[in-house]
Amino acid sequence: MGVHRAFLRRGMIVAALLGMALSGCANEALLIPLNWSGAANRVVATTDLSYGPDARQTLDVYRRQTTHNAPVMLFWYGGSWQHGDKDYYRFVGASLARRGFLAIMPDYRLAPDHAFPAFVEDAASAVRWARDHAEAYGGDPDRIYISGHSAGGHSALMLALDPQYLGEVGLAPSDITGVVSLAGPTGLENLRGKGLRGVFPQAVPDRAFSPVALALSHAVDTPPILLMTGLDDDVIYASSVAKLADAIRAGGGTATVKAYPGIGHIGLILGFSDAFQGNSKALDEMAGFAGL
Repeated sequence: MGVHRAFLRRGMIVAALLGMALSGCANEALLIPLNWSGAANRVVATTDLSYGPDARQTLDVYRRQTTHNAPVMLFWYGGSWQHGDKDYYRFVGASLARRGFLAIMPDYRLAPDHAFPAFVEDAASAVRWARDHAEAYGGDPDRIYISGHSAGGHSALMLALDPQYLGEVGLAPSDITGVVSLAGPTGLENLRGKGLRGVFPQAVPDRAFSPVALALSHAVDTPPILLMTGLDDDVIYASSVAKLADAIRAGGGTATVKAYPGIGHIGLILGFSDAFQGNSKALDEMAGFAGL
């Protein structure tokens, strides 16, 4: 009966995903059914904590009831820097918590109202909050990992590869234990295309938001970086991720690439959900990266 119910639940989620796709919903909205699992009920969630004065500057904390001195994992979602909401990604926070992390899921200000570097500045402020408050929720402030998917992965990379942002909140890349980017833009893509109009101001040089360019100058001071890519990703190509890894190494840093056959852009994070366990190994890789 348990197997039948699990199969039925997965079928319902798949049907919902397909239905939303056919109705033209935003990509992130397709993830909402992944939160229907009971997994989130097995962790403690503290929601809508403020890390800044703006309404978008809030975060959620996920932990097991018995969490103590756990590594901290911040995760920023994607959405082309223009849309998205942490509530779509509760399944990610819950899964990270079940694996032993104190998981922190921030919202952040969005373009075009808040163009670059606002969202990277918000990411730095969230790390500052984690450093100051993680211990109160069972986390180890000396073991902070930063991660994200797509645009969120870009923010994580920017914090690691451009020290000015963490410096503005009294921190440095050396205060980060590790970085995980799941299909984060590398700087080799066209980040000024029509669909991203208003995200990166024309007055800002490309190098300022290009991880692959920044790596050559700053990678020597960064913590280890884990880059994940799907070989079927047609948004952030695996070849671009490989070139970013090369640039990080050329700059004196440490980069590991995990490439997954048959996985596309969204597929990297589907495996965080109970409904798609085994779809990708990203959660396992993140846990192993942190020694869990």
